[in-house]
Amino acid sequence: MSEFLKQGADYSNYLDKLQAEEKAAKKPRNRFPKQVQAGGFNTTLAGRENYDNYLFRCHSFGRLMGGIPKPLTDDQAKTYAAYHERFMGIGRELTENQERTYYDLGGKLRAKIKLETGAKSFCEELVREDVFRRRKIVETKYMDKGIEMEDASIKLYSQFIGEELHKNTERKLNEYWIGECDNAQGKVRDFKTSWEHSTFPRAVPELKNSLYEWQLQLYMDLWMMEEAELIYTLVDTPIRLVEDELRRMDWKYNLLTMDGTLRHEHIPFVVEKVCNMMYTEEGLVELCEMSGTLEIEWFSGGFVELPIEQRIKVFHTHRNEKMLRQGREMVKLARDYMNKINVLAA
Repeated sequence: MSEFLKQGADYSNYLDKLQAEEKAAKKPRNRFPKQVQAGGFNTTLAGRENYDNYLFRCHSFGRLMGGIPKPLTDDQAKTYAAYHERFMGIGRELTENQERTYYDLGGKLRAKIKLETGAKSFCEELVREDVFRRRKIVETKYMDKGIEMEDASIKLYSQFIGEELHKNTERKLNEYWIGECDNAQGKVRDFKTSWEHSTFPRAVPELKNSLYEWQLQLYMDLWMMEEAELIYTLVDTPIRLVEDELRRMDWKYNLLTMDGTLRHEHIPFVVEKVCNMMYTEEGLVELCEMSGTLEIEWFSGGFVELPIEQRIKVFHTHRNEKMLRQGREMVKLARDYMNKINVLAA
């Protein structure tokens, strides 16, 4: 029996006695000891000696590249070429306004890349992660589906092109960046699994996401390939994610009765939502069988299975040496800036 229990219930006197003993011993006593042995932990907060060889991850590299000068448009390039000849004494002399335009266009043409504010913030974030050994973990339902259904997306595209593709598991690096593409059979491929039908880029004519553009360029550099594909797919949403979505809708719209039955007036709303997340009859039937809320009869006449060609969108791109040169130059600027960051300063 502990000393505290022997004394009765006078807990304050017991603590006073412990504190007096600790003071006399000049060291604290662990009142509630745990059988834990610490060892091998790094007790010093310090990043690497410098960032001269820091490797940037391909998937986030685009966050550095906001400081790339925009090229002249075709019309601007023609104007500059014409004005340059006149500036050099060929033809009529430039007017004051034309001369001002000539210098402005020349400045844009010769502009150098630089680290913009957003890129500097990204560098500071990377240094903090390195020094404190902690990084922000981003978790979203969109990422959950993408990770869970990556193999299904690769399988769907394999069926579409009639070639068996396999998930790449090799991570490559060079002196600038490091990454792991989804597939590298003949060309670089990266897969994006759309969350639902409304987020699928069916009508988008060309890739305009700079993060993905840079990601593909860096993968092509690492795998020494000339072509890349960014492939969006529509695959059935995992049952647990559909159920999670229905729970969120219930919290917001009070869809269910006290016994868990879907209110009749909300059936069309729920059917529309589920149809936006499921694309095969097989997947829908399995969902309804596993769900305690959904009935397959509700989807009769309303659900249409999408053919495979309507569930794939491919963006093609080619290796761009100019972009890669700019990327390497930006890496040098970023490393220099990271060497100057002191996240431990008060």
